[in-house]
Amino acid sequence: AYVWESVSSEARARRFSASSGSVDNAYGFKVVFDSTDIDVPSNIIEDVAIESNHDSLDNRVYMAAIETDGSLRYGASFTSASSQFTEVPSSEIDNAVGNLDMHWDTQPGNTYMHICYTATDDTIRYIGKLNNAWTGSQLIDNYVGDSVRIASYSDTVIIAYRNAPTPGAAEYRIYY
Repeated sequence: AYVWESVSSEARARRFSASSGSVDNAYGFKVVFDSTDIDVPSNIIEDVAIESNHDSLDNRVYMAAIETDGSLRYGASFTSASSQFTEVPSSEIDNAVGNLDMHWDTQPGNTYMHICYTATDDTIRYIGKLNNAWTGSQLIDNYVGDSVRIASYSDTVIIAYRNAPTPGAAEYRIYY
């Protein structure tokens, strides 16, 4: 099992035994992103999501992070035993603020990574990755809630969210 942690400018992955919960000390933690290594040295990691392809090949771990400048970064560990994460060419997103979530899809030939987040213009946005291309869209306007989640299967994506005008009520959108 992998978990993430954010320590100021770093987004890190740490590995644990799924059966006992003990820390894999040989693995330690791996820095996936260091936000001081790009154009804005004062950037810090605001939000992180982690996902794997455990439903199929079970050999990759993916991580996405939102930084204070609004950028969305994306990386992967390409083998289950890998101690190295590689930043995959990220999207051109520069307006992300939070509620980051991601889901890996098991169906070959479809978009395999789905990511949702809230943007600076109070919208919920979606991006998907197929091969080396990102596609995206604005989904929900005037969002003032505190929770957004995404799931997918084959060509169907569902985004569930809680919006402040209807406290406690979950809403969702389904896309085919």
